[in-house]
Amino acid sequence: MDLHRLKIRGAGGSPAFPQHWLALILAAASAAFLCSCSTTQPSTVTESPGPVRKADFTQAPQLKDLTNHARELGDEMYPKISSLLLDQAAKPPPRFDLIVAPLKSRNTGEAHLSTHRIYLNSDYLTNQADRLEKFDKVFVHEMAHIALQYEVRTKSLWRSDPPAASYWGESLADFARFKLIGTNNWACAECNARLPHCSSGYMCGGAFLLYLDATYGTNLVRQLVYQLQHHSYSDDFFAAATGKQLNDLWPRSQKRHGPV
Repeated sequence: MDLHRLKIRGAGGSPAFPQHWLALILAAASAAFLCSCSTTQPSTVTESPGPVRKADFTQAPQLKDLTNHARELGDEMYPKISSLLLDQAAKPPPRFDLIVAPLKSRNTGEAHLSTHRIYLNSDYLTNQADRLEKFDKVFVHEMAHIALQYEVRTKSLWRSDPPAASYWGESLADFARFKLIGTNNWACAECNARLPHCSSGYMCGGAFLLYLDATYGTNLVRQLVYQLQHHSYSDDFFAAATGKQLNDLWPRSQKRHGPV
């Protein structure tokens, strides 16, 4: 229909514009207007001024109900992690992004230090209120990595460092998790066949740091972090800080608590 050729004349004119045509045109115009309006959907990406700058659940919409919980946990725990592990002169990144999505690496979580982003693997997580333990523990572990990253000469704490920097880094992240969330249930504070020694890192190294913290005070852990961040760590650190070599401290931790 060529709308430009239609003419509407007055009641006494001829021909009159057919009313059913007018009704069709108005209906078509209304439909076009409605189609041009986007339907508002609940957002799976939220931003705020707190430590958790962005919480992105776009690739895991089935978990979007965790958004508020994740933000509240991150905003509460990140300052506590920094206070627990760092001295007053340290300057950890003030904010980071959280992305919950399937990870090709199959890791439970990852901290991308250079971009200040934490990735949690949605394939291993749930939004059931009574089963949030794993989410909380992995999130705190990765937040510790963000807080620990080296901020002056290199982009990350672990780059071009000896293996000790890596296993102590994982130990420190689990130490923070144990101190702030607890030591029991999933991924508890213990050594096992897979992680038999403090140099294995993760749960076993974190359990050893709990022993040092209880015996010599939390400041020893902050001193360890300082040595790692300034690329000056060696195992002699423990002799200077405690009067005992690492090879002596490890069996002592076993005798005091049994195999941790």
